[in-house]
Amino acid sequence: MASGMIDDAIRNGQRGSRHVPLSGSKRWTVSGSSSACNLVACIKVAKELGRGKGKVVATILCDSGTRHYSKFWNDEYLEKAGIEVDVGIVEKMLKD
Repeated sequence: MASGMIDDAIRNGQRGSRHVPLSGSKRWTVSGSSSACNLVACIKVAKELGRGKGKVVATILCDSGTRHYSKFWNDEYLEKAGIEVDVGIVEKMLKD
């Protein structure tokens, strides 16, 4: 990592990342996998910081997801690939 420019990095798996934009399409925005990974990382960081005033977590949603229609947004493809499609995963991450 570039010393002094990056505070930390968070590793994310496909499972949570796939469900963030799915949940987001109902409330926020449709996003691609890069933006979804950013949102999962934000949820993790927010949990680490805890609740309270003066705590802000920000990210850049860097892709729209339009290039992912054939796989990332295709439930039939995901089912064949063994990737679970369940919006409840995001709801649980947000509540915990």
